[in-house]
Amino acid sequence: MQAKPWKFFLYAPEAWNALLESVRGAKNSIDFEQFIFADTPIGREFAEVFKKKSSEGVAVRLLCDTAGSYGFFNSQLHRELVGAGVNVVFFNHISPWRVHHMSLWIHRDHRKLAIIDGKEVFLGGVGINDNQRLWRDTHLSVTEISFIEQAVALFEAMWRTARDSRFAPFRGGLETRDGFNLVANAPKHGYRHIYYRYVNALRKARGYAYMTTPYFVPPRKFVRAACRAARRGVDVRILLPERSDNFYVDKAGEHLFHILFRSGVRVFRYRSSMLHAKTFVIDGAWASVGSANLDNICLRYNYEITALSSNREFAEAVKGHFLDDLTRSREVDPHEWARRPWIVKVIEFGASLFSEVF
Repeated sequence: MQAKPWKFFLYAPEAWNALLESVRGAKNSIDFEQFIFADTPIGREFAEVFKKKSSEGVAVRLLCDTAGSYGFFNSQLHRELVGAGVNVVFFNHISPWRVHHMSLWIHRDHRKLAIIDGKEVFLGGVGINDNQRLWRDTHLSVTEISFIEQAVALFEAMWRTARDSRFAPFRGGLETRDGFNLVANAPKHGYRHIYYRYVNALRKARGYAYMTTPYFVPPRKFVRAACRAARRGVDVRILLPERSDNFYVDKAGEHLFHILFRSGVRVFRYRSSMLHAKTFVIDGAWASVGSANLDNICLRYNYEITALSSNREFAEAVKGHFLDDLTRSREVDPHEWARRPWIVKVIEFGASLFSEVF
């Protein structure tokens, strides 16, 4: 039996271990892009491996978002890596000297991408921070050649964007022989490819649409597509954490529940731990695993990356993870929800006023 060109990691430590193993075996190049790279034990473990590989002659490039990795940006660890020959670039600096660019600070590099020797790609939702150690997440490794070629091109475009402080155009992605497509988002008209693909997939759904996200404050077009799918008989389910790490984003999302319930969309809350996975599967024929949350920030304003696949075996695996997570979740009852205290409704409404930037 031919080995699958992909592998899932459902908790952060699983992804870290696989990443570290691959990085330790690198012979030529390590391209590592992270929204959060923290100066914590796991961040220092990665840093030590980067320094060692650099001393062996491996070309190591580390691309981090300034906001997400702000602690690392100002750390001794950052300076040690640069001193060891690691090429470190930060995206979209935040500085009082750049107040004339303040309106652009909202645009972040939220991607989590690693390419080792041009032979293996990692992507998904896992950051490099010990506070995620117990989180339920989904990360992915892929060894399909044309998928890796897409990843290399997208990393190079993002590297140029960060280094030159100027947007570098990229392609939307082409489907590979195994049905994989690496799709990226950028805060530019015509480049919100993940957002466009998600809305189009909901419009075409016929049987079911199962989505997992830590935060649910999507653009109105997405909400309308999900509700219309439910009204035409599609089994639309959204899985969220019982409580995320952002109270106000939770409340802004909950303000949408009555709209979802009215159309027949079902909402579930994961109870075991913080849920940070970003997956989407429709009709067993289309699935997504990546970095983009179902919120305005990710779908409209951030740089994001996701693996889309029409491979049915891959889609069934994503569906299986979703259904397994439901066994550790509770369904939100629309009738009970309608009876929540008025003060909660006021908080939800207040939070929803800022939904455009959540």
